[in-house]
Amino acid sequence: MANTEWWQRGPVEGVPALLQPVAHILLQVGESVAELTESLTDDQWNARPAGIASAAFHVRHMTGVIDRLFTYARGESLNEAQFASLRAEGQLLSIGGATEILDALQARVRDAVEELRSIDVATLGDFRGVGRAQLPSTVIGCLVHGAEHAMRHVGQLSVTIRVGGLAARASSGEWTFERATEAILHGDCTALTPLFQERNGSRSQVLAWLEEGRFDGRRELLAETLTTAAWLGSLPVMQALLDRGVPPNGGSATGMDALHWAANRGELESVRLLLARGARTDTVNMHGGNVLDCAQWSQLNEPHPAHPAILQALRDSGGKR
Repeated sequence: MANTEWWQRGPVEGVPALLQPVAHILLQVGESVAELTESLTDDQWNARPAGIASAAFHVRHMTGVIDRLFTYARGESLNEAQFASLRAEGQLLSIGGATEILDALQARVRDAVEELRSIDVATLGDFRGVGRAQLPSTVIGCLVHGAEHAMRHVGQLSVTIRVGGLAARASSGEWTFERATEAILHGDCTALTPLFQERNGSRSQVLAWLEEGRFDGRRELLAETLTTAAWLGSLPVMQALLDRGVPPNGGSATGMDALHWAANRGELESVRLLLARGARTDTVNMHGGNVLDCAQWSQLNEPHPAHPAILQALRDSGGKR
């Protein structure tokens, strides 16, 4: 790890003085990402501890946001390849694919710094429209936002990796079924994350316990396990529980049932699965709202890209305010 950050290493050669901070941030993004991810395994790249975005998403998004904002700074519109890259940012990273996305980020940082060298500072205040709506910005506004947005995701990447490390340590701490039962009934979904994830291509610990008969006859526990699985977006566990006759709304000991939590968390496939299995949309949560109310509130206050599709799925199923 370097002893100093880029802003402490003097000016970047050839970059105008007004754009030095942008260059420093971009170079720091590249260096920090390399340091943070150097020991990640393939599983850790795709892990979403507590449902937060994966390391793979953050690295792809940094590359994309720099590319898109520098495109706007040039006064250009995004092309289809850029839209395709945007849509692919959340995809699972294939085995051995880390080198490719890291190289892409480093190449984009180098290209961006090189582009800074060619910018006429007299144009920095020129108008630039952003997106299809042509939201008002300037050349320097686009450049600064591209850099600072990427750096913001370095911080989020660090959180993902740290939380993932805590989850991994919890997983290796030999969860007992009794300890897991207590956590499920208390709604400790974040801590339970590793128990609902597949392990090196094998079934999750919860599925293993289910198949061993550890849940047999425990209706409340089964219901709350479905709700936890919906909160986490664990489709294999949800499918197995539903196949065993667990009611599709699950339990509501946390104040919201499985469908409410799936809608709140932006778990579109979980919502679709529960609706297909007959989950009711008129159940009321601890705040006095039904699932459509919950999804609408979540879209406004805890927005997720899947919320519009979730709202449509709920309406299509007959959900009403």
